Amino acid sequence: MTEYEKMHNGMIYDCMNEELMAIQKESHRLCEIYNSLGVDKGEEKDKILHKLFPNDDFGAFRAMEAPIFIDNLREIKIGNRSVIGAGSVVTKDIPEGVLAWGNPCKVIRKITEKDSMYFKVKKD
Repeated sequence: MTEYEKMHNGMIYDCMNEELMAIQKESHRLCEIYNSLGVDKGEEKDKILHKLFPNDDFGAFRAMEAPIFIDNLREIKIGNRSVIGAGSVVTKDIPEGVLAWGNPCKVIRKITEKDSMYFKVKKD
């Protein structure tokens, strides 16, 4: 079993492994480029996001804050309208319309209409 496989199976692994370090370095490089682009560079930002999240349709707004480690080799999907808690480690797919957090990230509950109403009231 590779160190990469151990990491994704929740086992103890060598984080200094060459393969894992290369993945992390490339992810950090892409995040640095993304963060340096201005708000008017939407198309360029989309290209970078598609490299970081190759199977995501970006149907929902996502906000990211550093530090972030994005694993380019694993195809993890985060469903539309889902909210991931800060500092969470997402190791598997997250379904649509849920609140999830933790290490590893777990679904806490579905996002309900009541949640939507809160944001509608706050906007007005």
